[in-house]
Amino acid sequence: MTDIESLLRAAYARHSDEALTAVKEPVISGGSPRRGQALAITAAAAAVVAIAGVSVALIRSPSPAIIRPAASSPTTSLATTDTESEQLARNAAAGLLAQVHLPAGSMSVSSAPAPVLTTAALSPMSPNLIDESGWWTTPGTVADVLTYLKAHPPAGTTGPVTGSGSGQAGSWTTLGFEAPATDNYAALELLLTATSTGGKVAVRADAQVIWRPARTPAETVPVADVSAATAQRPGDDTTALSSELTIALSTQQIHTIVKLLNSSDTVAPANHGCPPTTTVTTLTFHTSTGPLVFTATGCLDVTVTAGGVKQPALEETGGLDTWIDSLFNVTTSPTPVGSVPPVSEPPTSPKPTHT
Repeated sequence: MTDIESLLRAAYARHSDEALTAVKEPVISGGSPRRGQALAITAAAAAVVAIAGVSVALIRSPSPAIIRPAASSPTTSLATTDTESEQLARNAAAGLLAQVHLPAGSMSVSSAPAPVLTTAALSPMSPNLIDESGWWTTPGTVADVLTYLKAHPPAGTTGPVTGSGSGQAGSWTTLGFEAPATDNYAALELLLTATSTGGKVAVRADAQVIWRPARTPAETVPVADVSAATAQRPGDDTTALSSELTIALSTQQIHTIVKLLNSSDTVAPANHGCPPTTTVTTLTFHTSTGPLVFTATGCLDVTVTAGGVKQPALEETGGLDTWIDSLFNVTTSPTPVGSVPPVSEPPTSPKPTHT
């Protein structure tokens, strides 16, 4: 399921009196080409629909779906300040909007040419959201315009996913495309919404992106200065533990987990709608300047405190989750005798201490 499809589902599902149907067609590959999980907009991300009282149908692109090779992440330097990160994201959104290709005869307009296009069809709830938008009118029918837009997708995007609905303000159809994430911002989403008005077709485009807070030097673990480190997890049904479990990490384990943490991006802040957390893992590194504490919940981000001071949360990657699960023996595949454990899994742990 693509990020945009997930967003459409999450938004529409919030309206219990609205109809939501999914037409299952050939699976479309999607999500950020850079990582296995969506961060900008997730399946449970809180979102709002531009029109109240809509009835919605969500469909995939007809077969054969328009699928292009995933583009590599744009080459950008890592932002050192929030202002720089925000500007890089804004530039990327503006660049994506500039790639919108409309049929001949289209005219740009300065304001919404139809009431249904006053606001974006969907908007993720995030304090770091950037939305670069524009409007056009074009001759033809909505079906003709959508066919043209599907045949002329912005370069480097995946999709489209299609959402359609109707309400008091009129009916509309939205195409969703996605562009890759970078170290400075989450995956970009391009929403193209079309509706009929005055014998023409009105189109609104929204290039949306959530920028990542700049990572601070304080949340980088100085591995050479770590005197001791522990991993702590409370007892739960999953691990069949009735009490808290604490593991003192070996030197090799410290180097492995520090490599994973220090290479993680900050998470793009959004309302992910995570389920109730059942397992929390706390990683504590003792250094000469005080403790560095990373708390992983299994739901997209890792909270960080340095010397008791909160830092920007980090992205919880699959590699980190795998390593933690292996550390606490959640996975059952044993490491072959005499082999070297892969980077994503820790070597055999010292006997854990129950408290």
